[in-house]
Amino acid sequence: MIVRVTNRDIICQIAYARIEGDMIVCAAYAHELPKYGVKVGLTNDAAAYCTGLLLARRMEEMYKKAHAAIRENPVYEKKPKKEVKKKRWNRPKMSLA
Repeated sequence: MIVRVTNRDIICQIAYARIEGDMIVCAAYAHELPKYGVKVGLTNDAAAYCTGLLLARRMEEMYKKAHAAIRENPVYEKKPKKEVKKKRWNRPKMSLA
């Protein structure tokens, strides 16, 4: 989770790293809070808490199916191992060239 506090806004993001660059999964901004009834003080601690809560609610919406499956059966079941054909990294040469 990334939290950035600027002079006018608070930005909360969930991200993960890739070689190409960071990928943002979900984000919430304090300037969106007036839609939910917060009119003033968009950079104080209460606004930061509300912005984090907004981000958590958005993440929960994204993963409703996974949450339902976990609540249905919370016991972890180990997946069966797949039969994997072993690779031969030191293959013999096919020709003398």
